[in-house]
Amino acid sequence: MLAGAAIVVAARSTDLFNVVRRRKAMSLPASIQWGLLPPLQVAAPGVSSNGVLEPAYDVGGDCFDHAVNGQTADVVIMDAMGHGLGSSMLSSLAIETYRHDRREGQPLAVTHGHVDEVLGETFGDDWFVTGQMAKLDLQAGRLEWTNAGHPLPLLVRGERVLAQLECRPSLPWGLGGELVEVAESALRPGDSVVFYTDGVFEGRDSSGTEFGMDRFIDAIERASSERPPAGVSLRSAVRHIVEFQGEALRDDATVVWLTWELSA
Repeated sequence: MLAGAAIVVAARSTDLFNVVRRRKAMSLPASIQWGLLPPLQVAAPGVSSNGVLEPAYDVGGDCFDHAVNGQTADVVIMDAMGHGLGSSMLSSLAIETYRHDRREGQPLAVTHGHVDEVLGETFGDDWFVTGQMAKLDLQAGRLEWTNAGHPLPLLVRGERVLAQLECRPSLPWGLGGELVEVAESALRPGDSVVFYTDGVFEGRDSSGTEFGMDRFIDAIERASSERPPAGVSLRSAVRHIVEFQGEALRDDATVVWLTWELSA
């Protein structure tokens, strides 16, 4: 924890850590996306959240954020439409609107609606962002979350993907005009919820074969069965996605792995 904090502080005054993480040169939009990223792990007694964004290097659309605030863990994952600079600007505004409302203590439904409103007013209805935002009560293990037209997250219990968590989706952020459902799920100690973008399962190999949800679920379960720390499990799972596509992603692939343990 202390080493991680030291790296975050040092990274504010040097580009060394950022450059080392890159496997090759990035486009401007992809670089903007990485600049939005929080620490890849946040943790507190009873909870950990680990995120990975594998960039396509010339695409900028995915982003995520997570934080632990008192007895609440907050997670958001977003995928802006399109590619290029416009996409990265769209996701930048979306994630910063979310952060603003989270820090103001706004309820999920209010924050969800505010992101939609700000994007619609700024970009019109030709641009949109899909995603999910969630709050986890660390004492009760109650997960509340909203869904803006995004692939459903996975519930992992033990070494198995137990189910997809259900939530009636609203329209993607920026398209406006819909009441949002706030879904609730009761987690058990040790449960994980895996959020992800469509670049995870829509990626294709050189023959055009799609990675698909079955392979993604298998990668999650194999990583869980190895029982390393959650961050290692996540990187192992994402590694399968990257290798399947021959190290050349056509779209960003982002995964956030949230784990709840009942603290003493």
